[in-house]
Amino acid sequence: QTFYLNRGFLKFRIESAQISLSPEREGIYITVHVSEGRRFVVREVALSGVFVVDRQELVRGMAIRAGEYFSNARMQDTSARLTERLGEDGYAFAKVNPITELDEEQGEVAINFFIDPGQRVYVRRIEIVGNDSTQDEVLRRELRQIEGGWLSPPLLERSRRRLQRLEYIESAEIEQLRVPGTADQVDLKVTVTERLAGNFSIGAGFSSGSGLTLATGIEQENFLGSGNRVGFHFNNSDTARRYSFDFYNPYYTINGVSRGFGISTRRVDTSDNNNLTEYKSRDFLVYLSYGIPISDESFFSFTTRVQRINLDSSAASTPEVFAFLRDHDGNCRAAAAGGEPTFCEASYNNLALAGAFRFDTRDRSLFTRDGSLREVSAQMTVPFSDLTYYTLGYRQEEHFRLTDDVSFAVMGELAYGSDYGDTADLPFFEKFVTGGPRSVRGYKVNTLAPRDAIGRPFGGNFKAGYSTELTFPVPYVTEANLRGAVFFDSGYVFEEFDDFELGDMRASVGIGFSWLSPLGGVSMSVSAPINRQTGDKTESFQFNLGIL
Repeated sequence: QTFYLNRGFLKFRIESAQISLSPEREGIYITVHVSEGRRFVVREVALSGVFVVDRQELVRGMAIRAGEYFSNARMQDTSARLTERLGEDGYAFAKVNPITELDEEQGEVAINFFIDPGQRVYVRRIEIVGNDSTQDEVLRRELRQIEGGWLSPPLLERSRRRLQRLEYIESAEIEQLRVPGTADQVDLKVTVTERLAGNFSIGAGFSSGSGLTLATGIEQENFLGSGNRVGFHFNNSDTARRYSFDFYNPYYTINGVSRGFGISTRRVDTSDNNNLTEYKSRDFLVYLSYGIPISDESFFSFTTRVQRINLDSSAASTPEVFAFLRDHDGNCRAAAAGGEPTFCEASYNNLALAGAFRFDTRDRSLFTRDGSLREVSAQMTVPFSDLTYYTLGYRQEEHFRLTDDVSFAVMGELAYGSDYGDTADLPFFEKFVTGGPRSVRGYKVNTLAPRDAIGRPFGGNFKAGYSTELTFPVPYVTEANLRGAVFFDSGYVFEEFDDFELGDMRASVGIGFSWLSPLGGVSMSVSAPINRQTGDKTESFQFNLGIL
């Protein structure tokens, strides 16, 4: 019946339905007798009633037009659009009733949408409950619906999404409560469910790419309930040791301008890691960042970074590392006069400026069900730096909710870097690599990249990758923070942009699980590589503890 009503058959009816057994009594025959009737065309679409919104604006929002075959679905969609538009101006309980008039001789139907806006509804009070750790004002500043303003369903939805995008909020629901004795006031009850967003920790993590990682420190996305992020970390993995302190205030000003700063020191030694070209480095970094909101969904940030990096080669370093250090003021020594260098060291002081623009409509930051994320970023060292280079990046995520618990996502990433001025190439420690649990699953971490002279991944100047993922709740498990996924990943790093070939992209297909446990994020995947090439390093099972 719905099928016919959406295709203009307004007089369609089911006259009878008969059921009979087959002669061998092993099956059933079902015979449905239908009467299609005439197919009706929309003669005109009219609006009547009380107009509190400009009539022409309402007409532009209609989903059904004169001259089309009648569709009950489009008529109901039009009624819903008109109701939503009236709700934006505070008429939250408006009614839009479609009235049809048939001309059976001509096969035409006239539709009149009668508008009853009712009274404009105002919000008397907003109550926030469930925030045992978070200060009330931290959540209230995310609300776009304000007390004393008229009730707007779109503003309620934007408020809910902004709350759920906070790292320390798992879910948010907004309930409308009529104020007794009034017809034009409501109270709003905002119920939030908090999640653990970091704490003091001493322990270990493990990933199939970097091995055992020892870590200690404090990481709080919601420090003392203030909404500020504070972090102090010590991390020690197979290849790096890092100390860092970071502070981020998302509301440095009342208008939502954010500020962050941090300091870190790191030692890197890739001698025992076959997934990176061999070198040693010691660097010190200080940064200051600001963010400016452009709208509820878009955000611009810029960062200043001051870095000093000391690089050392070893006898096992490749010619590419020696060549870069020698050509960029490195102090190189050879075993014999006139021979090839066997050791090089260099120190570089760089000042980098970075900027990023982000457009985010996701319903939440973790376990996203619907919405988009698009981000453009750029970084450049200023001309008086010891090394002059720049990097550009773009990434996009599109999430589609298929059911309440199942969603489909398409994600992609592009990155490019190059040199300018007196620097001959993008520094090898800034080159792109990919592969591993957070990029192309099924391949070892950082191994999908051009290789150096001894076969270790050296990195390249252009990175491309994309992924599709179907996420779903794990059957027979009630844990809300545990999700399963079927995925297809693809990506590779090329030496230069001109070297890009779609056929060289590596890919994998598999199934994975993600769990936001009380101890941190846990993810694992089982996958099979596609388009594997000679020399590629694969892992059918990958596990990561510490971050999703």
